[in-house]
Amino acid sequence: MSLKLESCSMYALGALGRMSQTKRIEATLMEMDLRHSALRVEMPEKGVAHITGVLYNYEDKGRIPAVVERIPGVEKVQLDVTLVPAGYD
Repeated sequence: MSLKLESCSMYALGALGRMSQTKRIEATLMEMDLRHSALRVEMPEKGVAHITGVLYNYEDKGRIPAVVERIPGVEKVQLDVTLVPAGYD
């Protein structure tokens, strides 16, 4: 019985750690003042940040991994964004 509780606790701790990391990355992206639409951050596994959404500035696409990889605990950034020129209707 304690083995189930222990494994559940380890899973919960891992999930909380990934959620905390996600919020830290989201705050960093907000501080970057990006031109974007609905960027979404997920941590599918420990150390891996998966970022999706729409960017309106090509330079931002290069800046995101460079900045996010400096966050402690982030080992890899998977950037899956669509670039749309500003003013595109």
